[in-house]
Amino acid sequence: MSIVALPATPEDGLTLSILENAAFESNPLGPLCFGPPTEESVLARGKDLEGWSQAPNIKLVKAVIRSPRSNANGRSKEDKEEEEEEEEEIVGWAGWKYYLDDPETREEEKRVPPPTSPSPQAFYDFFGRPNLLMKGKRYIALLILAVHPKHQQKGVGSLLLKAGLEDIDQEHPSLPVWLRATEMGYPLYLRFGFKVAEKEVVDLSKYGLEGVVSTNYTMIRG
Repeated sequence: MSIVALPATPEDGLTLSILENAAFESNPLGPLCFGPPTEESVLARGKDLEGWSQAPNIKLVKAVIRSPRSNANGRSKEDKEEEEEEEEEIVGWAGWKYYLDDPETREEEKRVPPPTSPSPQAFYDFFGRPNLLMKGKRYIALLILAVHPKHQQKGVGSLLLKAGLEDIDQEHPSLPVWLRATEMGYPLYLRFGFKVAEKEVVDLSKYGLEGVVSTNYTMIRG
């Protein structure tokens, strides 16, 4: 069995959407800002990710576990080799967005909450705010890093992060990399040279989630 980082394809969109929901299922911000996942929302997100995989300024990288099939007894050597190559499982993915255009003429990105959001205000507060830290700069953003719960704490996140940063260091070594991290992901990013620019501790009771506190970090590398 081996695990490799590969470019995601349009055909991976739905799988990445399903995996994303599983990865962040325990994070209260997801249901609060986007609403509980439905078949319709998962399919719509899959379509979005299909588009991301073809966008010139976005790179999607998937972590794939390759393992031989268990039913190869009685088959020829050629058939066995073919089957071994076919057994693959996507266990994580990362999305990077490259802001390489002229920052002076760059239009401000505006995100609006989906109709299913129980708290549009929470969505705006956590996901809809302008990125003032990187205003006027060319930079690269890690939009998301998701690992299936069954494969967390097994090096999948490190593999994805390393693959993305190696590409950036080769192609755009002078550009800073920006991200927002949860409490769980924060130690991983520290190990890869990210530094905390902002720490935000929010009592979610003002959005209707009593007794829940969310801690998030804005981090920059370079």
